[in-house]
Amino acid sequence: MPRIKIVLFAALFILASPAQAWGPEGHAIVAEIAQRRLTPEAAAAVERILGRGHSLASVASWADDAREAHPDTYNWHFVDIPLAAAAYDGERDCRPDPQRGDCVAAELERL
Repeated sequence: MPRIKIVLFAALFILASPAQAWGPEGHAIVAEIAQRRLTPEAAAAVERILGRGHSLASVASWADDAREAHPDTYNWHFVDIPLAAAAYDGERDCRPDPQRGDCVAAELERL
């Protein structure tokens, strides 16, 4: 199950910084490409989380849309993993911030 969540995280947010400059269309394009590359297990997890018939592209800009109205969700949009790091480390990469929340990986764990 953790691998599915990491794959989902990667599909939703790994390219978020470059895509941000493209706006909602860029997010949707990256999400569409990512969804087509999901494993069957990850695709099933996406369907379970989003509901049948909903695509990653349809929700790709959600975090951008929500964080202005809800600053406590700001960090749900990404995970800052150091470039030199070999892998995600929750204690290092997802520290909670009282004003901005924690990272997307922690939010996915709560689902």
